[in-house]
Formats: sequence, C-alpha cells, structure tokens
Amino acid sequence: MSQSDSEGAQHDSVNLSDEESAESGEPTPFSEQLPDSDEQPPDQPPDPIAEESAEQPAKRSRTKRIFFWLAVCVGSLLILAVGGNLAAYGIDTRVHNGQVLRNVTLSFEDGTTPDIAIGGLSEDDLRQLLEDLAAQHGQRTVEWSLPTDPSRTVTTTMSELNLGIDVDATVANAMAAGRSGNLGSRVEQWLDAFSDPHRVSVSYFAETNPNSPALADVEDIIVSEPTDPKIEFADTSGAIIFTPGQDGSIICASDIVSQVIAVADPKAQKINVGEIPTTTVPTRFSNQALTASISELNRKTARGLTVTSKTPPSVSQPSVSRQFTSAEIRRWLEIDLELRPTRLPELSCANLSEYNSNQSAEIKIALADPQAVHTAFEERYSDDIVPGNFGVITVLNDTPVAPFPEPGYRCCDEFDTDGVLHTIFSDQDDASLEVPFRQDPELLPDFAQDGEIKVKVGEFTTMHQPNEPRVTNIQRFADLVRGAIIEPSELFSLNDHVGERTEEKGFVEAGVIYRGIFQTDVGGGVSQFATTFFNAAFFAGLDFREYMSHSLYISRYPYGREATISWPYVDLVVENTTPYPILIWTSYTDTSITVTMYSTKSLEAEQTDQIEVEEGVCVRVYTERTRTYLDGRQAPPDRVTALYRPEEGITCTGEPFVPAPDCDDNEIGVDTDDDGWPDSCSVCPTGQIADRSEPRNDVCVPAPAQGRTEEAPAQTQ
Repeated sequence: MSQSDSEGAQHDSVNLSDEESAESGEPTPFSEQLPDSDEQPPDQPPDPIAEESAEQPAKRSRTKRIFFWLAVCVGSLLILAVGGNLAAYGIDTRVHNGQVLRNVTLSFEDGTTPDIAIGGLSEDDLRQLLEDLAAQHGQRTVEWSLPTDPSRTVTTTMSELNLGIDVDATVANAMAAGRSGNLGSRVEQWLDAFSDPHRVSVSYFAETNPNSPALADVEDIIVSEPTDPKIEFADTSGAIIFTPGQDGSIICASDIVSQVIAVADPKAQKINVGEIPTTTVPTRFSNQALTASISELNRKTARGLTVTSKTPPSVSQPSVSRQFTSAEIRRWLEIDLELRPTRLPELSCANLSEYNSNQSAEIKIALADPQAVHTAFEERYSDDIVPGNFGVITVLNDTPVAPFPEPGYRCCDEFDTDGVLHTIFSDQDDASLEVPFRQDPELLPDFAQDGEIKVKVGEFTTMHQPNEPRVTNIQRFADLVRGAIIEPSELFSLNDHVGERTEEKGFVEAGVIYRGIFQTDVGGGVSQFATTFFNAAFFAGLDFREYMSHSLYISRYPYGREATISWPYVDLVVENTTPYPILIWTSYTDTSITVTMYSTKSLEAEQTDQIEVEEGVCVRVYTERTRTYLDGRQAPPDRVTALYRPEEGITCTGEPFVPAPDCDDNEIGVDTDDDGWPDSCSVCPTGQIADRSEPRNDVCVPAPAQGRTEEAPAQTQ
C-alpha cells in the first residue's frame, strides 16, 4: 500500500468517523482533551446550553482523528508481525529441511517412559534413535496373569510376545509433524509448538501369534477335577448317605493363547488376560439315578432281617427266630461304585472327548466281612444250643459208655453270603433267612473225655415175684428211665420223664392202692421202681424235692425209706446237688429191679438213725441220713418220712375208711363229715369239670381241663 493510499484511507476513515459521530450526536471519548479555539467574553456569564451545543462538533472531530491514528498503528504492527512470522517460519522450515521440526517430542504413552525431544533430528538420526529404543523396548519385562489365579503370573519380554515399536510408522509421523495442512495451519502449528511442544505418539505393532515363544509352553489349566459321589453310613441309624458328585472344569491352552493375542498391548507393563470361559468336565455318574438307587437301598434295609435256625430233621429242636435291626445289617454292607472304564486317560483338552465318553457307574453291594456276619449270628444264638445226647448208653464192667453218641448243635454252619444279600434286598415284605446249625464237637458227650461219669455212686435193688403183670410195668418203666442224666443243680421228675402210663407205651393193668383201697389200673406196680429209685438216690446223696410213701407198709420195701408214684400225682422229684452229672442206669431180672447211679464220687451217704412217732393209730417214721464229703466235711443230717396206717380201710383216727364215691367227670368229691376224705359227690358248674390232682381236695376247673383229670392219687404197688 502506497502512502497516498494510506493517507486517503486515513482521510476516508476520519471523515467516516466524523459523519458517524455527527449523526449519532455523541461526543468522542477524547473530546474533552482537545483544545477549544472559541472563547466566551469574560464579562458575559456563560450559557450552559449554548456552550454544550457549540462544543459537540469539535469533540467528535477530535475523537475520529484519534481512532484513525490508532488503527494506522495497529495495522502497521500486524503487518509487521505477520510478515515477520512468515519470514521466521520460512527461514525455520528451510533450516530444518530433511529434519524434524523444532519443538517436536516423542510421547510413549505408557505412563513410565518420559517424552524425548527430537526436534532438529535428521530422518536417519531419528530412525537410529527409534531403532535403539525399539531394541530396549523389546527387552522390557512384561507379565501376564493366569485367568484362574491373578496372583500367579507369567513373566516374559516384549520381543518374546512379538510386541514392539513400529519404527517406520513413528519416523513418518515425526517427520510429518508440523508439515500438514495449509500455510496458515502450518504457521499456527509452528507457533503453538513454542509454548506446547508438538507430541508425536510412538507407534507400536502387535504381531502376537500362537507360535510365539512366550506362548509355546502354555498348558491346559484344570480349574477343578470332577469329583465322584461318596457313599457313607450314618453313625446311629446306619442309613446310607449319598453325597452327589460334582462336575469339574478346565481352561484349554488354546483359549488362553487366543485371549492373550486378543488383549496384548505393547505399551502395557502387565497384560490382563481377563476371564476365559471354562469347559465343563462332567462327573462320571448320574447323580439323579444314583440318588434313586440309594433311596431304594435305604428302604429295603429299613425293615431289618429275621433269621431262623435250621437243624437236621433227626434233631427234635424247634426253630428259633432272631431279629436283626436295620442299623445292624447296614453295618454288614460294603457299597461301592464300580466305574467303567476303571481307568481314564489323563484329563486334558486334547483327550476331553475320550474322557467324557463311555463312562458309567454301577452300585456294587457286598458283605464287607462275611465272617463278621457269621459271628453276629453266633452271638445272637449263643443261648440257643441243641445239647448232644449219649444215644444208646450201656454199662460194661460197671463202666458207663456211649458207643454211638449224638453230637449237639449250635449256630451256625457255613451259609451262602449271597443268600444274605438276596434276602436283605428282596422284594418280600419281610426279609427272612434260614441259617443251618452246625455240629459242635464241644457239645459231644464223651464219658472217657469228660471223666465225670465213671464210677458207681448209688445203687439199690428190690425183689418181686416173676411173671406178674406188674413186672411188665416195672421193667417198661425202667427201660424208659435208663440212660437219663441229671446235670448238676438239675431237678429230675419221674412223671415228667416217663409221662402217663398207657397201653400204647407198653404198660398193662396191674394192682394199685387207690385212696386206701387195693384196686387195679394201667401201670400198676411202678411204685416198686419208684422205691428202688428213691433208695439209689438216697445213697447217692441227692436231695428229695417231692415224694410220698405208701399209706400201707409193704414188706418188700425198706421200712420208712420208700416212695409211691402215680399219674399225674403223686410224683418223685430229686435234685442233683453234687458238682457232677449223674447217669441213671437200670437193669432187671425176672425177680428184681436195680437202679444204679454213676458219677464222680464226691460224698458218702448212709442211714444213721430212724425213729417212729405215733399219729393217732398211724405211725410216722423218720429216717435220718448223714452225708460225708470226701474232704471230711459233713453236711447237717437230713431225713425222709413215711406215714403208715395200721391196716387197710382204717384211717389214722381209727375209724373205718370210706372209699370216695365214684363221681362223674363233672362232679367232685365232697367231705360232708369232715374226716378228711370225700364221701359224696357235687356237680361242677356248667362249663367246668372235676380236677382230682390232689388226693383230698377235688376242685372244679374250666373245661377242657387245664390240669390233671385222671383219678388220683393211685398208689401203685
């Protein structure tokens, strides 16, 4: 712009300002500072209104002139500044031609490496700098955490992960810094760099691949192994407790590598791999199916087990049942899960398909300890023993022998353990099992081995006429008693051992004394065997618990030391008070009966006194016995008694004996004259019959008779 142009412009500017000011009627800001050429006469008072009207044009003119010159100054300065900046920018770019512009820095943006000033560096120098930095960056340690446990890390380097600085891209970006855009924007960027250096971000590359050295050793991570279910037994009830199995999980190495590749950041000091989905490894069992099976096992074992003894047919022993509770039988069991296949490949992602296929389980039940079950049965049946017997016993040369003894039995013989399981888990409402009893050698009687029944400890013989019916009964009774054994502290009853004398048993009709009168009945005469047995027991030292003498003395018996017997009353009962078993042995001839008792000698018994006491016209005989033990001790004397009438048909009061009337089955004898014997009959109430089990006290009992109904007592001769 020429000077004339400038002046014209200034003039136009001033005129425009004056006109605008005049039109506006407003004073210029500087109007009060300009000189005023018009003066008021000093002798006239000033006119404020006139003065104000006169001063306004002058003020506006001065203000316009001031603004004009200010604009001229500012414009000149701007022209000089722009021109200077352009000149400086042009000079600076020419100076840095082929170099990085002034005030440019490299920014790493990793939070740890400070910016590096690269302004003025040539492209080659910049490249060399970046290559050195890239080499250093490649050796920088970096960690990446395992997804299963962030505290566990893998340490490697940037170069091993194929992470690094992109030198070419960074050089290109740095050389282009400040050189992009139009001239104005380039100058603006150049000027801004003086106050805020231009930052060029370092470019990185991430070429991570599965074959990277840092990823080559990555292995599958087993987060959790699949667990098999457990089967246990409750402490108290023994119920089967089923704990289901749990699925496992695994993280495959390929998934880890893929995730590392996806999230790898070459600027990071530590790579957070993040969550990687796991692969489920199922348990080898169907928990639902096994739960149902265990529930069924608990149901079937809840009913317990009934065990019934079984003896050979030759043993006359009734079956005995014993009950085992559910808790007891559950303790016998061993429950396992049988796996198929029994061995699996090592768990890994490579063989996961094989690991998960063709797997199954089956509940296997067995007796954990069959011998323990056997022992449990034996303990439960410990009191149920079938004693052995001597079989056919004989006495040879005064020595008792048992050539064919029969063994005893006890629980239990070998039994089928599978049968126990089958019974427990059968579909029957009640689980019942038969167990065989076994022969026990310890229950096999053996005289020679025991050494307790070996010598004669008591013996007595009575005589009789031959070929009489009563002899048949005496010998038959002897046959039935022969070989009986009285154990220590055991009671022995002749009536209980032989039972009722009947024709079916081989007894015949013979003489009896029935209520003081001589009569006949089946089995008559066996009182002679009772008397013979009584005396053998007397000298063997046995105690008498029940006995009765004949009412009339019979000369073939020892006076005061004899007994009668009838069915069902009276009876002869003795007790073995010695520490050894006693064998009763009988023998006879045509004219005699002998009872011998064999045992171990422990005492000597003898009659030491006998006295008579009158009871009315009857006589009470007291026979004293003294027992002396082998060690010299002597037991207090005891005695047996007998009451004899003076003759047949006379009572102890001396009055004639009136036989009891022959009452019907529904009648009882009644003593109307209070002499102690029935003399008339009385009908029992409806539904009752007579019980004549006592000699002097018939009673009515409910029919059918619960006691002895035969007429008694019949005193056999």
